[in-house]
Order: sequence, then structure tokens, then C-alpha cells
Amino acid sequence: MAAWFERWERDGTDGPPRGFSHVSFRLPDGRLLLTYNLHLKSNAGGEPASNRLKREDAIRQLLAHIDSELPKYHEDKPPAIIVAGDFNTDTDSAQFAGERTIRMLIEAGFVSAHAHLPKPERITWPSDGKYPDTTFDYVFSKGLVVAGVKVPSSFDTFSDHRPVVVNFK
Repeated sequence: MAAWFERWERDGTDGPPRGFSHVSFRLPDGRLLLTYNLHLKSNAGGEPASNRLKREDAIRQLLAHIDSELPKYHEDKPPAIIVAGDFNTDTDSAQFAGERTIRMLIEAGFVSAHAHLPKPERITWPSDGKYPDTTFDYVFSKGLVVAGVKVPSSFDTFSDHRPVVVNFK
């Protein structure tokens, strides 16, 4: 139905890099599906606290965008929403213990598709020897039921990240 991208708003020269893409679809049951893809600030360069704040700022902006978009559709049923991408943070590492990026989505009613998987089955960024294995890539949803999820351990090496494959019903 629609597709576009936006850059994150920046306060002066500091702020989150990149932005997000958005595509809206009509589901077979008539509901609207809003999808968002993002790539949040990496951990390379900059101070860890500054990188964390940039990721949190991006998620605040995304949630505000979603809230501002919903009334525009005048739907009878609430739309389903998917937010997916490289979050560059995880919920298992002490390095990210104080970060709220993922918690903000969960507090807003989103569910991580692979949260129930044991850590070894949800590693999306295999160690390069310098840093430990971690989960940087997520698929969050609201208004959908996850029917299956897998993070393949073998895949074509088109990226240093593993894909997250999710089936919804």
C-alpha cells in the first residue's frame, strides 16, 4: 500500500545515524500490516554510553512515529506491526545491561520472535574472535502470532550476521 524511508531526527550534529524503512500491506484477513526495518547505531566508534543513547533515541522516535501513523489509517481493527533489523544490542550481555532499547519495545507491547529460544539458538552475530557470540538482530511483532522462528547456523556468507526467519499466522 505504501513504502518510504526516513532518517532519524538529529539534535544538531549528534543523534542516531541512518533511519528506518517502512512498508504497509493489506493482510488476507483485511487488517493492515505495518513493517519497519532498521539498523541502529553500532558499537564501533564513539563512547559506549553515547552509542546506547543513540539507539534508545532511535527507538523513541520509532515508537512516536508508529503512534502518529496509526490514526491516519482509520482502521476498524488494530493493525499488525513488525519491527525488524540490526539493533546492535542484546539482552544477555553485561555490556548492555543498562540499555533500554529493547525494553522500550517490549514495554510498548511488542514481542521478540525468538525470545523463547535458548541463547545458542538465537545467536545472530557469531564471534569473530574479538567479541563473544551475541544476538544483535531481532524481529518484534504486535498483533501477530509467531508460528515458528529459526536462526540458521549455516547460510551463504553475504553478511557477518545470521538471518532471523520468522513465520507468522
